[in-house]
Amino acid sequence: MGYRANRHMSRVMSDIRGRTGNYYKENLGYLVHYKSSDQYYAWPTTIWKSVQKRAAEIGYGVDRLELDDTKSSLQTCERIIRSRGIRGIIIAPFTEAHIRLQIRVENLAMVAIGHTLEYPDVHRIGRDIVHSFEKIADHIQLEGYQRVAYASELSHEDRMDKLPLSRYLMKQWDTGLFSVEPFVRDLSEFGPSQFLEWFEAKRPDMIITFQGNLIKWLELGGYHVPADVSVIRLNSDGVDTPDSGVYANYESLGETAVEQLSGLVERGEFGIPTAPKTVLVKGLYNEGRTLRKPLSKLAHAVC
Repeated sequence: MGYRANRHMSRVMSDIRGRTGNYYKENLGYLVHYKSSDQYYAWPTTIWKSVQKRAAEIGYGVDRLELDDTKSSLQTCERIIRSRGIRGIIIAPFTEAHIRLQIRVENLAMVAIGHTLEYPDVHRIGRDIVHSFEKIADHIQLEGYQRVAYASELSHEDRMDKLPLSRYLMKQWDTGLFSVEPFVRDLSEFGPSQFLEWFEAKRPDMIITFQGNLIKWLELGGYHVPADVSVIRLNSDGVDTPDSGVYANYESLGETAVEQLSGLVERGEFGIPTAPKTVLVKGLYNEGRTLRKPLSKLAHAVC
């Protein structure tokens, strides 16, 4: 009949409802694989708690739906989604890349965290790896490192859509500072002996990595961090931990996913989007103690 919603009135009414602080709207879903639970890693719990917290702040509940490796698991989750009238789903990061979920999405709004979900291609929240690399490169140029290397396990690169490795190679081409051949291997070849063999052959003065165990491997080989080599992690465990680098800010990843999903639900945008959008969240700098020359110039910067 030609009716069009008045956006200004909708905003006013939304503001009025939000003033109570207890206005309940509906429940969202949080779909997570059982291998991504806190019995394996700490960060999934951080994301999950931040999702719950932010959802409650804006009037939503959250139902946690756990997948296992059986064929019937996804079907069970779909039945729960339909029976509870859930209209919006956050898909948590998986521990493996290229995940394809054969889930009915025509009546669902969906947001994925990270790059592990390949299908359906939905809106997602990701880390701003490019910005982190730029900040690290600024420090490298400022402090005079000469032989900068990158080390990563291949499956981790796959989970990150190879963004870290591609950015390292791009900076290598662009600046000439990232001059060492990267150490990127399958899990079967990513061990202390292979790593130390590479390290002794290449002799970098700084290593950029996600893997915290490299520091232990260097110490096992008789090398001292940061006296012999600086190490900067792209996924530091926090903003006050010993490993220098960038904390992924998992709290913000979870909160942003809720905000993006709630907007889709409230606008009635369901199904696979024709132009999926990715929102990038910057990490947080962590001073740490594994750099020979600390990131003093960036100590208060967001990475």
